[in-house]
Amino acid sequence: MENKTSVKRASTLGVICYGLGDLASQFIWTFVGSYLTIFYTDIVGFAPIIVSGIMLLARVWDAINDPMMGSIAENTRSKFGRFRPYIAFGIRERLRNKEHKAEDAE
Repeated sequence: MENKTSVKRASTLGVICYGLGDLASQFIWTFVGSYLTIFYTDIVGFAPIIVSGIMLLARVWDAINDPMMGSIAENTRSKFGRFRPYIAFGIRERLRNKEHKAEDAE
């Protein structure tokens, strides 16, 4: 008895559309990163080497933190699923922070 598994491949159009969605996301992050570089050097007055260190530190933090949080989320067993508790907690905290900022502005 042979066990044949069929692999369903994505269409070319699907792959292109998926790539364009990611391209739009990368445009936004590129603009944010470019703006932050100019802001830190021209407005805040940091030296370019300090700005480079800040950007490098952020990338190193992501390289350490993202796999750790991914592992935690993958090993979470709750009645809501693996990722929903973290999404719900993140949304709640985000909204709470916005409320605090609105109160501080008054």
